[in-house]
Amino acid sequence: MLEDWFVAAPTLTRLRSGPTGPFVEGFAQFLRAAGYVRGSVLRYLRAAAHLGTWMHAHSVVTAMLDERTLEAFTAHLPGCACLRRNRGIYRDARAGVRLFLAHLRDRGMAPPAQRSCALPDVVEQFEHWMRSHRGVTASTLRIY
Repeated sequence: MLEDWFVAAPTLTRLRSGPTGPFVEGFAQFLRAAGYVRGSVLRYLRAAAHLGTWMHAHSVVTAMLDERTLEAFTAHLPGCACLRRNRGIYRDARAGVRLFLAHLRDRGMAPPAQRSCALPDVVEQFEHWMRSHRGVTASTLRIY
């Protein structure tokens, strides 16, 4: 699947290495199935690989991925040398890693999001109904 998006062997190796490497192929399939355009897919896959490089350098494992970890990752983006070579588009990197985390959570590969406060009963009931009757995922419910 990654070969549909990238042809350079070093790029494919980089995408498949590090803590995020085992999940990038599935992420690519998810992006294709969701209808993302080629440019977005390429940027989001690169963002997932970049996150993996950062995770390796900071001894972060996939089981530790959460919003706070992504905040720490995105805090380093404005000064990151990798992104300067790629025209400094760190906004796309932030969006890509958030989507990557949602993808991992939907598949049970990352811890679920922690809610800061209890939701009203009507919202809890709505989420339950949407999951059981409509089959929506956690990332879709967050949008609602």
